[in-house]
Amino acid sequence: KQVQKAILFIFILPATAIWKMKPFINWVSCSHIIHHAPIISIMHPEDYSTVSGIANIRAAASDVSGITKVEFFVDDYLLGTTTTLPYSIDCDTDALMHNSTHIIYAKAYDAAENITTSNSITVMVVDTLGPVIAITNPSNKQEVSGSDVVISAEAFDISEILKVEFYVDNILIGTSTSSPYAVTWDTT
Repeated sequence: KQVQKAILFIFILPATAIWKMKPFINWVSCSHIIHHAPIISIMHPEDYSTVSGIANIRAAASDVSGITKVEFFVDDYLLGTTTTLPYSIDCDTDALMHNSTHIIYAKAYDAAENITTSNSITVMVVDTLGPVIAITNPSNKQEVSGSDVVISAEAFDISEILKVEFYVDNILIGTSTSSPYAVTWDTT
């Protein structure tokens, strides 16, 4: 067997010397690629804004090697992922507690497997829908009389029900602040 040996010589030469020797050197090309992390920022909604219903969350992300995906988080819970521009996702705020604050941020992933977490923003989810209420007593078109007619209702809202006001012919006859919501009406 014949053993091949290679000896590596490293020369430090001025650039002009290398240029003059170029025709005699068999160049070996090597590349050194610096992979920078992506850049990402939440663009919408604005920090400390109020949101309700279906809120669109948008991020701007860029990287020289390309963005492969953007993940959106609400309170450290993965809301969803997108792989195409524009980087956005809808959030159904009705699934969140109303009149409370929530932290939103995003993560960008690039083709070189670098990850960057965006700025965090704080939003307040507000309840824009009124409560749902139904009179449970008396029934529709039922005739009532006397000094102790009980009027009752069921009320529901994603936020807390503070009170139920009862009106007869646009005149307030009573208020109830706890369930079961009811008042007594004097028809005399």
